[in-house]
Formats: sequence, structure tokens, C-alpha cells
Amino acid sequence: ADHLGAYGYPRNTSPYLDELARSGTIFLNAITASPFTVSSLTTMFTGLYPWEHKALFAYSLILRPDLITLAQKLRENGYFTGGFSATYFYLSDFNLDRGFELFDETCSENFFLRDAECLNQAVSDWLKTEARSPFFLFIHYVSPHAPYHPPPEYQNFFNADLEKPKGEIGQGDVRRFTSNRRIYQIPRAPTEKELKWLISQYDAEVRYVDEQIGKLVKELYARKENRPLLVLITADHGEAFYEHKQVEHRTELHWQVLHIPMIIFGDRIPSGEQIKSLVRSVDIAPSVLEYAEVPSFINISGKSFLGLIQEDNEPEGIGWAVNFKNKKRFQISLIIPPYQVLVWKPKDEKIELYNFLDDPGEKNNLALENIELVKDLLKLFPSYEQILSGDKSPSVKYDSETKKRLKSLHYLR
Repeated sequence: ADHLGAYGYPRNTSPYLDELARSGTIFLNAITASPFTVSSLTTMFTGLYPWEHKALFAYSLILRPDLITLAQKLRENGYFTGGFSATYFYLSDFNLDRGFELFDETCSENFFLRDAECLNQAVSDWLKTEARSPFFLFIHYVSPHAPYHPPPEYQNFFNADLEKPKGEIGQGDVRRFTSNRRIYQIPRAPTEKELKWLISQYDAEVRYVDEQIGKLVKELYARKENRPLLVLITADHGEAFYEHKQVEHRTELHWQVLHIPMIIFGDRIPSGEQIKSLVRSVDIAPSVLEYAEVPSFINISGKSFLGLIQEDNEPEGIGWAVNFKNKKRFQISLIIPPYQVLVWKPKDEKIELYNFLDDPGEKNNLALENIELVKDLLKLFPSYEQILSGDKSPSVKYDSETKKRLKSLHYLR
């Protein structure tokens, strides 16, 4: 979220999304529940936190067979459900295609290579030839994402005054740069020049996907006819640029990684609204179901945020995120505005407390000067045993080609 103009970013990275935010409602403090795509999307689809749905680890666990997804609920109630994804691994390998009548992953072969244009074409072809009403579409753009390779015509969009670094960083190859010693951890401090270059390429990818989203939304509206239309734009995670000695998103839960965009617009959605209350990715599924007038799930942690727009209900006010380092050690974060608490389990190590509203860069750890507050907040945390207990997700089985691709990207070792 912090690289979009609608959220205060000074570069003109997102003119179309900024306009959509003005035309609809923007949630200024939206958070993800996990820095990993599979776990994060599972939360979006089920309304459950990672320790509830148990897809806890990066790319090893799949959606449990007993869980109901947003797509299933909508399909059962008469919606055509279509998914389009360009990610470098197949979401269907993790059962995230459950409930979708169509799940198109052909654009996965275009990862790093104009994935957004490929997705737009796939959706456009479907709209022209097979569209059925009512429909629910899930469209998963990969850009912006490491290794930060925007299309050539975008590469110099934000770096006219920068000298291209030599070596891997100059090529945008953040993968090798961050994986030499410990996976995804910088083995040395990047230079100021290298960081500026990486950020310029990331911002260029934001600009690229912004334009592609704009084109797709215009086509959706052109084919809308008299049907109501709701568009929700969000992300599975944010991105870090060495604010806490990490890049990308898989090793930490600081605000840069948790803070995601959340913009909705369409019929029955007021324009120009800015909601400051905390909303969470776990709230997406019940919100979509409420808008579609479809009965929601039973016994989920998510809560529809549509009432915040009409100001007829109180915000949830508390959010959680978790990041597993391995099967026994993990970081968990409590967000209760204006504070965020981070702690490593099982030994309650490295306790951090930040006021993310006053200090969005989270440069000032307030834990030592607020010991009693930290003690009170830690009482709200689920126990180590609660996080790890319950039904486990089955493990995903990769074919040799998929395993080779993930290893080349440093997602598997």
C-alpha cells in the first residue's frame, strides 16, 4: 500500500488506482494475515486466520478438504466462478482452485514477462466468448514482485537521475542477492544506490500493473450493461526495502509487509470515502458474501467491513498475522491501533512494540518504555499450543518441473 499515491506515496506510480480510490471507498489501514501468498490467499478465501486453516508454511501445505471457500459459496448460490492467476507456482497445486468452475493458470508461464497483459487478455477472451451472469472473478496479478523486472518501456520511468548499479542488482536480480547466506536475508547491507535502483524498478512495476488494471476495469464496465458490479482491489502482502534489514516480504511482519491496499468501488459503494478503521484480509470473504446477499460462513474469524462504510457497526479493532520460520518457531503479530506488537514463539523472544500510525516505518521500538502495556497486550496472544494444535493441512506434492522452477527462484531448497 505504501507505494500507491492514494496512500500518500510521492511518486506518480498509480494514477488509475488513485482515481478508483476517489471514485469508491479506500481503507487506509488494511492488513494481511501472512507474508506468504498461499497462506494469505487461503485466509482471503476462507475467512480464517492461518493457524485456523493450517496452511501455515510457505509452499508446503495445501487447503484442507473440510474447508469451504468463497468461490464455493458463490457457486452454490448461482454464480459463475472464474479464477485467473499468473503466479510462478500453480495455485491449483494448493487446492486454491476449489469452488472455481474455471481456473486459468496459463499465464503462469509469463511470470516476469508481462504477466498483467497476459491475464487481461485471458479475462477479455472469457468476457467476449463465455461470460455468464452473475459472475465472480478472482484475478491474481503477480507484478509488482521480486526480482523487479518491469517491461522495458517502464524500466526508466522513475530512475532518470539514477546510475544503474553493476552486477545482480543492476539486473534487478534481487533473488540471488538476498539468498547467499540465509534464504531471503541480505548477506550484506545494500548500498544506497542499490536500494534506490530496486525501489525504482518496483515502482515501475506498480505503474505497469496500474495501467493494466485500468484497462481491465474499463472493459468490465463496458460490458456491465444493467448489472450491478463490485470491484475490490487488494494484495496478499506488502514489500520491505531494508527498513528492518530485509527485502521482499517473507521474513518479517513489520508494517511495510502487513499493510496492503484495500479499495472497493461499484454499485452501492459511496465515492470519496476514506475509512481509517482497521480492516483485515480475513474480512474479505464475508464482505463479498454480504454484498452478493449470499449467506456467510459459520464460525469464521472474519467480519464484513461493509458496515463501516455505512457507519452502522463498530470496527473489529484487532488483527493478527503470523510468519513461520519452521514448524516449531514463528513470529506472531497483534495489531490493535495504534499499536503493533511482534514476538517470536515459543520463547517470547525479540518483543517489539510500535505505534504504526505515528511511526509507519517502525523505526522506534517502544517496548522497553511501555513494559506494562506490552504485558497487557501479550495476554491477548493465543498460546503456542493453540497455534500448532488442530487438524493439519496435507502436504503438497510437486512434480519435478515445478520443483525445479521453485528452486531456481529460491522458493525451495
